[in-house]
Amino acid sequence: MGALPLLLMSSSLRSEELPVNRELKEFLRLERTCREHAAIASFELEREGLLKVAEYYRKAIEALERRPTADSPRKFPLPARRGRPL
Repeated sequence: MGALPLLLMSSSLRSEELPVNRELKEFLRLERTCREHAAIASFELEREGLLKVAEYYRKAIEALERRPTADSPRKFPLPARRGRPL
């Protein structure tokens, strides 16, 4: 029983990071699937459409990879708080 709160607390520390990883894995899978289906497509229009969708997924993947995580340092430091503390 004592380990349960610790487990919940440690998993909540990375809660911001998990959805991004899940999205990234899903987009990678979908991009690969589109490219595989494009490789065996019998119609040119079908092949072009699948490759275009795969390209959209590639752009989304690159955007997710560029997105800063909770652990990465900030480009600009946060301003100092002024006034009385909350």
